Amino acid sequence: MDVNQILVLIYSTFTYQILELILLAVTAIATTFYAYLTWKLTQPLISVMLEPDKNDNLSMNLTIENVGSGNAHDVKFKVSPDFQIIKGRYLSQIGLFKNGLRIFSPHTKMKIHLTWMPEDYEDKIKNPLNIEVKYKSRLGWGYTRQNFLIDFFIFGEVPLSQNPLAKIAQDLDAIKSNLNSVTAHFDRIKVVAYTKDEDIQEQKEWDESLKKDKS
Repeated sequence: MDVNQILVLIYSTFTYQILELILLAVTAIATTFYAYLTWKLTQPLISVMLEPDKNDNLSMNLTIENVGSGNAHDVKFKVSPDFQIIKGRYLSQIGLFKNGLRIFSPHTKMKIHLTWMPEDYEDKIKNPLNIEVKYKSRLGWGYTRQNFLIDFFIFGEVPLSQNPLAKIAQDLDAIKSNLNSVTAHFDRIKVVAYTKDEDIQEQKEWDESLKKDKS
């Protein structure tokens, strides 16, 4: 075998090894990419948003949904600052925020009635909420954390003089003021009690008074 033949053999062998390495690298990249896509497609992703109720645009619901493709495990919710849903009951006290969820399945949606906008209207638009959600994926590699800003300010973009919500809020304050005024006078109501005979006697005196006036 002469030198040329030896060089051709070495070149062919080297070329084959290079092609084999390239093929292995492409296969490894494709496998890694496929594994990443598979992992990505099985990940949970939670969405939290404020939405008006379909039956009452003045009532606001907190809508929580798993928009991802996998189960969210050990889901926990935290609100800051705490928000009063109704008098004496706060968002942090309801089951979802207090206890969390063991599993939150994909495309599952939950709605919580949050508030009726005309009540404490100006306080709401000045004080947005921050809701933190943390959860694990199926593999359980630590918590994923997401933060959502719940801002009522969108309802304050109309000037107060033109905003129907502000007008309703003002009317409610006026009604409350009037009710307080009425109840404050209840203690001063004088109650006069009559017996049956006294009532009959008073009626007779009233009738006689009327007869005298007519004469």
